[in-house]
Amino acid sequence: MIHTFTDRKIKNIQVLQDINFNVHKLMRLTRLHSFSLILKTELYYDYNIQRINSVLDIIEDTYIPILKKYSLKPASKYPVIVYSTDSSSGKTESEYVHLNGYELMRKIIVWTRGITNTTVSEWLERIESGENILLEYRFRTLEDNYQEYFYNVFQETIETIYNDEISSENVQIYIIYSLTGVLIVLSIAINFLGITPLYNNSKKLHEKTLRMFKYLLKGSINDIISKFEVGIESITETYDISFDNKKNKTSSVENQNIVIRVIRKIKGLIINILLLGSVMLLSIPIIGERKTMILNINVYQYETLLQDIRSYLPGVAESYLNKEIERLENMQLMIYQGKLGLESTTKMRYLDSLLIDQKCRLEEDVCDTIVEVPSIEVTKNIVKLGLNELIEEFIDKAKATLYGSHIIEFKNEDHMYGSIIESNLDFILKCFDDGNFLFQFNTADHVIGALTKFDDLLYDNLFQSLKSVSLYLVFIVIGGTILIIISFFITYRTIKLTSDTLNELVNMIFIIPTSTINMIPQFKRFIETGSFEEE
Repeated sequence: MIHTFTDRKIKNIQVLQDINFNVHKLMRLTRLHSFSLILKTELYYDYNIQRINSVLDIIEDTYIPILKKYSLKPASKYPVIVYSTDSSSGKTESEYVHLNGYELMRKIIVWTRGITNTTVSEWLERIESGENILLEYRFRTLEDNYQEYFYNVFQETIETIYNDEISSENVQIYIIYSLTGVLIVLSIAINFLGITPLYNNSKKLHEKTLRMFKYLLKGSINDIISKFEVGIESITETYDISFDNKKNKTSSVENQNIVIRVIRKIKGLIINILLLGSVMLLSIPIIGERKTMILNINVYQYETLLQDIRSYLPGVAESYLNKEIERLENMQLMIYQGKLGLESTTKMRYLDSLLIDQKCRLEEDVCDTIVEVPSIEVTKNIVKLGLNELIEEFIDKAKATLYGSHIIEFKNEDHMYGSIIESNLDFILKCFDDGNFLFQFNTADHVIGALTKFDDLLYDNLFQSLKSVSLYLVFIVIGGTILIIISFFITYRTIKLTSDTLNELVNMIFIIPTSTINMIPQFKRFIETGSFEEE
């Protein structure tokens, strides 16, 4: 049951973390599809549509069922930009709209299905008639929201789902841990504040009471013995007057008290260590954001080249590109150094096939059929590099584009009042023919494929760890139960032994005749006041 519960929750996390990745992938593909239509690159028409529909199928099958349960949640505090076409004037208008995650995902599906359901010939006819499809409301909505508008809404939704479905159940686990801790503390408190003082006081009372008997006259003792027909052996055995027997019994009680304390201390230590270890195994962080970073770097790279003033003011695309490069570099460093709650990747031998071995990260036939272009470093050997090396190459190309951007060239009157890509196809062709862009365009799928396998291996390893954790938890329950039972019986025996000892003392005292007690001042004072003072 524990294993099934944790597996289900980890799988939920794995699914949820890719929402933004798939949405960003969808927006990137629709943007590239619009440019392939404008440039009339027939090779990419069906290719782009097929990939867009594939992502849409994933979204509809995977995320809509999850998000539907939250369809009545309040709208997000983050706005999104929505474009629409006025039916009377035909003009495209925009507005900021607040939607919850489910509503936004449904609209994204509608917008994107509308793009793919429009035939290529229809798009081409609209282009031939003079329409700029880059300004078409669906393309424009998906493009302008790439700047973290959609991201913020879905990130908020993910946090809501996590808090509702996962954190709420984690609270139950924390309650169990807390109750276990309370039981341990109570057990120790009862031992040290209850049983131990009880035993010590009983022991002192026993010793001091026996010392009172030294004041009894020999004749009085003979009178006491004569009352019992069973003889002296029975008396000494019953009241433990024999020094040797008294010592043995006292030692036995002392040893039992030590056992109780040791068992209780070890029990608390073992249970807490195992519970802490289990929690640490369940707290492996999620690092799947690197796939989204790769997409973002690729998108902001070509937006830096295109300088579409309608979507990005001069310098904005560059700032986003620089931000994503720094995020990915920092993530790579932290993963390598083991600062994300995981051990360093140098110690994860099960990742060697991705990090060290040079082989295809996608299907082998994809790498075998790749068109090599040595001038831009797109070769079969490059795409087969280790994951970290391939990411470094990807980042280097993005940096080359970033450092080569001259914002001042676009801060002129012509560009400030109109986007150059709306009137200059040659400029668009030049941008998409850039060597750095082409390198990323041809290797992005390989990097993302490798990162997907990386994440899958981590999750597989986590699931295997959870099996061990589940066994540990079972052993904790069984061991804890056994320890509690043992502790109960030892505690019961200690209390019973103390009670029997006190009963023996009372019986021993009250079998002494009153006349004998009155003859001995120490005994009389002890009976009347409970004082053990001797004169």
